[in-house]
Amino acid sequence: MSINPKFLKATILTVIIVFVSVAGYLFLAKENKTTSLINENETKIIETSGWKTYKNEKYGFEFKYPPFYFINLPLVPDEKTGSFEITPQEKALNLGLKYEEGGISDNAIFVSIIEIQSLSTESMRAKDDSLQDTTQKDLMTQRVEIENSKVFNENYVVGNKNFASKIIKIGDKKLKRSIWYSYQSSNFMNSLEFFSKEGDLITAESYLLNAKTIEDAKKDPQTKTFDSVVSTFKFDN
Repeated sequence: MSINPKFLKATILTVIIVFVSVAGYLFLAKENKTTSLINENETKIIETSGWKTYKNEKYGFEFKYPPFYFINLPLVPDEKTGSFEITPQEKALNLGLKYEEGGISDNAIFVSIIEIQSLSTESMRAKDDSLQDTTQKDLMTQRVEIENSKVFNENYVVGNKNFASKIIKIGDKKLKRSIWYSYQSSNFMNSLEFFSKEGDLITAESYLLNAKTIEDAKKDPQTKTFDSVVSTFKFDN
């Protein structure tokens, strides 16, 4: 049986057109899927360009934080009264913000500093006392743990059901990033710890009010915000 050349040519052309159309559709579908994934990931990136900046001149570090966050800094003694007062810097940073004193909020960052010279060399409490004092030795041990670490992980190492941590590096500085359960407040906390050249411990912390487990805490949107805060840390050389 002979085949009409014109029919054969038309059939081959039709097959080619269909093949090209299907290939083009699959390519565009793949591109659209990739684009949607990129856009989806981009929406997860937290923009920090409009954030406020906290700078500590004494210890040579700074970080950015959301403009609606409250910054809680260590109190300073008043030279006249001897009582401890809120610093002028804290008042300026929180100008226009309302924060309930004594309350617990997940849109606040608490910066605390433990000066090693302010601690005793030995605890004044019994060894079996659950409220045993922090000593200079404790701080030095903690510093060695962080600054001698050679392992840096993107993922948290879960120590137990209420604690997870990892050692990170910003410039030449090693820091401990943790998520832990505070029995005092009955809430999970985000925290970042590092040491000054003199051996003083600086900590930045923030509450997690909605987390019930360590896995909840790791996935909490406030944890992502805190990690974004951590990513803006800068240290003087």
